[in-house]
Amino acid sequence: MILIFLAAWKRPEITEICFMGIRRLISFSRLPMDAFVVISEESLIPLCEKYQIKWTFYKNDPLGEKKNHGLNEAMKLEWDYLLEIGSDDVLLNSIIDLYEPLIKSGEDFFGFKDALILNSEDGNCYRLKSDTTYGMGRMISRKALQKTHGVEVEAYEDIIAPGRSTAKGNVGFFPVKTANELEGLGRVKVIGKPRYRFWKDDINRGLDNNSTYFMMTQGIGHKAVKTNKPMGMDIKGPDNIWPFNPKLGSAYNLDEFIEELSQEEQSALFAMIKRNKGQIEYAD
Repeated sequence: MILIFLAAWKRPEITEICFMGIRRLISFSRLPMDAFVVISEESLIPLCEKYQIKWTFYKNDPLGEKKNHGLNEAMKLEWDYLLEIGSDDVLLNSIIDLYEPLIKSGEDFFGFKDALILNSEDGNCYRLKSDTTYGMGRMISRKALQKTHGVEVEAYEDIIAPGRSTAKGNVGFFPVKTANELEGLGRVKVIGKPRYRFWKDDINRGLDNNSTYFMMTQGIGHKAVKTNKPMGMDIKGPDNIWPFNPKLGSAYNLDEFIEELSQEEQSALFAMIKRNKGQIEYAD
């Protein structure tokens, strides 16, 4: 079972296009799939119900804390792999063919590094190849995410450990067994309840790099899967954390990408761009 996991905030029009893509992907996949979203607005509940997407509610800021809450709720469900996307992302059906061999071989952490960036304001589309895997479309095994389980501690002295080093007086996050042992030695005080924490709670940017680095400190590297075309598209709105930048990437023909999207997605996408450009056509 694959669980598509995302956090959503504002941009309901773009979020609905993302949800359309999720339902298409679930319907297409030979592998069993479901979806789970962390929302922060009651207005998104009807949209979740419309597209049959499970949801949990949490404050939006900081984003790291919000996504960690979602992960803890998601871990109560039955699944083997988490497929991470953003609420402004659309993936191609062919990602299933791309990932299936790695799932069957038990690969823990993988993704692609070839994607499109679409400016929803004017329809400009750019292809951007990354040096590492994108957060959009990366796949993480449940086994790997088990390593993110732990508990907060207050350090009474400097604690050195891979990916978990904590200076005296600061709060760290350690596996429960390690935290209890350190507390027994008088080196820390356990101050929280056990939970999963894949991202630093207090960050709003750099979540992909932060979580990838943590996995590397736990001996889990990420595999970049080779592709000959973009596998996903990030739809940029005016309020994105990372706004559209035409200096990044190379111009790309959007029509080539949307061939694998549903007619519903294509219509919604072009209607949004037309509205943003002030090209709405009204019926007589």
